[in-house]
Amino acid sequence: MEFSVSHLLLVAIIGAIAIPQASAMPTLKNKRFVRMEPDTIVVQEGDPIELEDCVARGNYPPSFHWLFNRRFLEQGPMDHLASNMMTPPIEHETIVEHSSFYIAQARLNDSGTYTCVADSPLLRTTKGYSIVVLPRSADEIDTVQPESKQVHIYDWSQFLMQEEGKTVYAKCRATQGTTNGAPTIKWTLDGRELTENEKIKIHSNGDLEIKEATTEYHSYPDENQLQCHAIGDDGVSTATKTVGVYIMEKFNNNGEEE
Repeated sequence: MEFSVSHLLLVAIIGAIAIPQASAMPTLKNKRFVRMEPDTIVVQEGDPIELEDCVARGNYPPSFHWLFNRRFLEQGPMDHLASNMMTPPIEHETIVEHSSFYIAQARLNDSGTYTCVADSPLLRTTKGYSIVVLPRSADEIDTVQPESKQVHIYDWSQFLMQEEGKTVYAKCRATQGTTNGAPTIKWTLDGRELTENEKIKIHSNGDLEIKEATTEYHSYPDENQLQCHAIGDDGVSTATKTVGVYIMEKFNNNGEEE
């Protein structure tokens, strides 16, 4: 299910635990704010919940955050910092970004309304989820095993298109729980780890910034992959996302490559 607006698209695709609902396309009465009715998800106490995924498309990297019953939710230990929440307004030809929210073991008081909020310089778009957690018997709860520590990448760039010679900004925000330290982020291109230099910067929140990008950063699903790797503090738990990148080559007035 998806809908589009002039500068930003928000799509929510619910996994197997979702109860499908048919929703009509929204009417854009106010072009700066779009809301859709929440999808309903029903789980049992102790089950995991992953709300994915909230997808935004536009020309600027969107800033995501999540609300629970209208209260701000932190996913990682750096989410209270403005530098982690906000995204530099670096214009691209096209950007597609994802955000998700994960609960390892649902509790009864996790029932409620969750909202994904995506902000760009021109638009705020939201997508809601209504979660119902059903109780288990005491005997059933005893059989639910606590989940081992897991690393989750909850905000990442899926695809970027940029002109050659301009800056590419790819997001990768990860968590292993708000009470634990942030995972270590590493970026690789075709299996080779990227290190910082005068053109490459890896921000403290995991985001990758490439200045004066060239076609060497083309990244395809099966070739020259640009990947973000989040590594937990146990050195074992990991999560990986692949970022598709297309760099548009420059041409002169004669249609020749510069």
